[in-house]
Amino acid sequence: MTTSSSSTRPLRSVRRAVAVAAWCAAIVHWGSAASAVDTTIVISDDRTFTTLSAGVSPLTVAVVDNNQPNLVLGPVPTVVVDEAGLLDLTITATSASGGLTVTGTGLPAGATLYPNYGGPGKARWVWYPGYTDAGLHTGTITATDAAGHVVTVAITMQVRNMWGDGETCFLKPVAVPVQAAPVPIVRGSTAFTLIAENRYGAPMPPTGVTYQYLLDGQPIGAPAIGIVDTVLDVSTIPDGTHALSLELIDGPDLDRYDRLPILIIVDNVPGPVSGVQRVPLVGLTGFEGHYDPPMADWVTFPGVRSHPLAHPLAYRQSDPATTMGDPRDLLDAHNWLAEPLNQPIAGLHWGTATFYRNGRGDIYSTPFIAQTSSTSEGTFDAAERHDDYDGPRDDNSVSPYSTFVADPAGPGWVCVELSGAVRRVALDGSVTTLVGYQRRTDVTPYDFRDATIPIAAVHADTERLIGTFAGGIAFTMPVDLAFDPRDASHRTLYIADTGNHRIARIDLSGATPVITTAAGTPRVSGYRDGASGQALFSSPYSIAFAPDGSLYIADMGNATIRKLSPDGASVTTVAGGTLAPPVASKALVEGHPDDYIADGTIAQATVNYPQVLRLDSHNDIVFAEHLTGTVRRVNFGNGRIEKIGVLASRDPGWLWLDVDRHGNVGPRDDVMVTMGTGGGGNTEVSRLSADGTRNTRLFMSGGGSPYHTGQVFSLPESAGHYPWAIAIDDTESRMITTGFGTSGLVSFRRFLTGDLPFTYDYGTNNRGTGIWRTGTVANFPFGSRPGFTALRGATGHARLGDLANVDELGYWSDAQLAAYIQSGMGGSVPRPEITGNDLSALLYYIRRLSIRGNIEAIPVPVLDADRTPPVIQGIQVAQVDASTVRVQWQTDEATIGVVTWGLSDQYHGCSDIESGYGTSHSVLLRRLPGGKPIHYAIRSKDVAGNQTATADSTIVLDPMAVGGGAATTIANVAIGAIGTTTATISWDTGAPSTSQVIFGFNTGYGQQTTVDTTLVSHHVVTLTNLAPATTYHYRTVSSNRVIGVVDSQAPSAPTGLAVIAATASSLTLSWTAASDDVGVSGYRLDIATDAVFTAKVAGYDGVDLGNTTTRSVGGLAPGTTYYARVRAYDAGPNLSAWSAPAHGATAATGGTTTGTTTSGGTTTG
Repeated sequence: MTTSSSSTRPLRSVRRAVAVAAWCAAIVHWGSAASAVDTTIVISDDRTFTTLSAGVSPLTVAVVDNNQPNLVLGPVPTVVVDEAGLLDLTITATSASGGLTVTGTGLPAGATLYPNYGGPGKARWVWYPGYTDAGLHTGTITATDAAGHVVTVAITMQVRNMWGDGETCFLKPVAVPVQAAPVPIVRGSTAFTLIAENRYGAPMPPTGVTYQYLLDGQPIGAPAIGIVDTVLDVSTIPDGTHALSLELIDGPDLDRYDRLPILIIVDNVPGPVSGVQRVPLVGLTGFEGHYDPPMADWVTFPGVRSHPLAHPLAYRQSDPATTMGDPRDLLDAHNWLAEPLNQPIAGLHWGTATFYRNGRGDIYSTPFIAQTSSTSEGTFDAAERHDDYDGPRDDNSVSPYSTFVADPAGPGWVCVELSGAVRRVALDGSVTTLVGYQRRTDVTPYDFRDATIPIAAVHADTERLIGTFAGGIAFTMPVDLAFDPRDASHRTLYIADTGNHRIARIDLSGATPVITTAAGTPRVSGYRDGASGQALFSSPYSIAFAPDGSLYIADMGNATIRKLSPDGASVTTVAGGTLAPPVASKALVEGHPDDYIADGTIAQATVNYPQVLRLDSHNDIVFAEHLTGTVRRVNFGNGRIEKIGVLASRDPGWLWLDVDRHGNVGPRDDVMVTMGTGGGGNTEVSRLSADGTRNTRLFMSGGGSPYHTGQVFSLPESAGHYPWAIAIDDTESRMITTGFGTSGLVSFRRFLTGDLPFTYDYGTNNRGTGIWRTGTVANFPFGSRPGFTALRGATGHARLGDLANVDELGYWSDAQLAAYIQSGMGGSVPRPEITGNDLSALLYYIRRLSIRGNIEAIPVPVLDADRTPPVIQGIQVAQVDASTVRVQWQTDEATIGVVTWGLSDQYHGCSDIESGYGTSHSVLLRRLPGGKPIHYAIRSKDVAGNQTATADSTIVLDPMAVGGGAATTIANVAIGAIGTTTATISWDTGAPSTSQVIFGFNTGYGQQTTVDTTLVSHHVVTLTNLAPATTYHYRTVSSNRVIGVVDSQAPSAPTGLAVIAATASSLTLSWTAASDDVGVSGYRLDIATDAVFTAKVAGYDGVDLGNTTTRSVGGLAPGTTYYARVRAYDAGPNLSAWSAPAHGATAATGGTTTGTTTSGGTTTG
């Protein structure tokens, strides 16, 4: 095994404060059969030099990374940020001359520099890198003062590829042959192969990649290369659900592959496992490159469906805009509040883990994502299978593929889902099914993805049908609904039963709702006016009542607007159809929309497949065409069809609208429009004035905060990602929206006195978000822990029975929540590393995310005063077997650590994170390929949250040393030419050796040159990119051959062992530390009642003390003489000889003695 070092900075594990011991462990000797000469690594003593001044200036510039406040950035700052993360820098210029200005040039697209942020000479640089911004970026900060001094600072930004892009390959196991069910059932020997594709589904076959299958984290089967069938024997695996994943071992560019684990059901004894059982969670995998870490967590299925606690939303009356001085004030998003109506809003493309069963009854968990298609036709089959169920807030689900109207009976909404359910949503967030299929909440739902389960079985086994449907005709893909305004009891409801090509009527006045056909011939498509029972429709999409009881219908398939007469007797055409010229094909309209939207009389203008309509205050029809992206009006006053406005983006899939006919949410007759997959990032709502002169976007992406609710002006996607529906309340200043790329209903109302202004702490929140999504602290490897998202999705909504969701966690105490987090937050993977500032950030994030964060100001935690990063020293690397390496190190304070490794400094693998804090550390790197350089780095974190990482180093698993030659020494270290940013260093060695310089602003160093492996006796290395007028410390490093630190020399025996205090039941021991060529790892202790140590005390036979030189030995008998001896061990592990024994007596009962006891006798004081 050989080792070396490199100065390359890895993308996925940033090196910041690095101690000198990260590069050197004094002088290391390794005897090898390949050479009679020891390998020698020699390091010069510390020296300094000072670069030349570039011109003395009183002007200085400091850069602070607000996401890592413990990090002091150097003269050439390098900042690391994740895709879709936040770069947040504060720049401070100081000068006695005053007149300070700070500007920025060459900033990445989308980055913003805010000058005078916090006062003169200060600026804030904010950037939210997108999903395609991975890589290196640069920008320049320029500061000037009144005296004309100028200082420029070039900042390098490393954007880490966290979520994948078009060049990332996703590797996912799949059973052979592929089974129709989402979770394969396997027994005995089963073949698996890989799916390899990019985030868009394009094939990307891996070339020469060696990988190992892991079942529940343990290797199964032999390693495989490329896309091949691999037979795995599961005959000895217990029946039930398991997680199958991959570990990458060897091959080119391993950092470009992301591993997606899957669930499998082992079924050696035929039949499902029932009752209480452990279930793996593999999180969300591969949905458009958005995924959880590739590590499974585990939860317990309680045997029956259970439910979380409810947290109702408090109702506040929101008076209509007509009561305001100027309704236009509600054009300003600052004056709107978004509330999470029925649950915490699940963010973009993130799933909510839910227990499901397959057709046999096997239990597993998979994330629920409602998104299926941007059309109702493409969604209907899937929506019927979605587990949308009734219950109080936090314990219900409403399909985002729903349209809404205000409930005329009181505050709240009534919706119709594509699945066929009509449901009421109260303003406290509770949901009740009124008509249609109601999901049972006492049974585990079928997997919504499993098309092998007949839909009839879904209905029969998991639902009950509410209502009497005349002729047995249940709803099929209903899209819209409207209350009959003539019914004062508000118990008559009409449905656009789109898939059945009819208009249905619901009578809610009795104990059991009755559903009949109001117009059209059920299940028959066509175009025919006349008597309502003989009329034909083609996909009637939308309906709206006029005050006189006329029901207007957007008959999309017929490209018409039609009317059901107030008495319900006849159907006539109002616009389009037979009243206008023939409409062009959908393809032509979509391809050339502007050719078909000209204004004209009803006899001149075509209606282009209208999708939605509503009435304005004049009872004119406002409708929208998804193929043209246009909002139009049928003006009955002048007999014309008029264009109100063309939307900013045109979406051929879906759009919806509502008209503010009462002036409740702003100027009267404003039109609110949502678009499914179009419009400025797929997140906005367009707002058009009645005359079309104002066409703006409401509820835009705002400031890019991670929150979806609160004061609207700064919220991203507040109306939902891919907005589907919008509705305006009939009496209050209130609206509701859904988005099928997110989950949960958003209720909008006026921002009222007493509401909490939107605010959050960028740095703390960003730190907490990262921990939530990766499951561990910043800069620990992605994939070393399962994300907390696997348990609760991106925003904390739990559907795993009794698992507490974020609304509950938000009210827990610090101690209660800390213990819960560190124990795994309901999962099976403890997180001891989440302490100090990291823990504080996660507590803040959880509380800010919860309903509590919408109504209370969550205090920003005070950072731990400890800002000193730990020091890593005494690094030892030893080969254990052909594919395993043990890495050991010491730290100057209690830390917890992990080692990352890879075939380059991109590090695709890692060790286990240590199980606790300590000063002596040891981890294993397993399943390493032999015969090639393995890059690795150590990262340690202290309790406060400060981190240190070593520089990139390499090892080669090979029993034969490379090179050879005489032992070497260093001499004649000298500084040659020194410039403003460069310095040349030379030295000689006693034998041909490698060349390297470590350097920095102090004896912590922190920078290094790349190892020059050319073996020479005279060495010259030039340092570049130095800061002018700066003093640097440096040391030279040479080795006569590049090999690993394999410790084969035992430490010296400890000396000076003494008993320094005694009580009736204990003795306190002290000794002088042993020495070792690499470093002492710890000590072992024997306690006996005889001098030859044949009668050892239970629990004290070679007990490991750790790296300490004192120990109190308890549990002893009073008035008894005991003998002690200690020995040291190193990382080899090599044991020293035993120390000379010491003896001492415990005090008689109740007594205490102090003194010194050595092998020569006893002295007591």
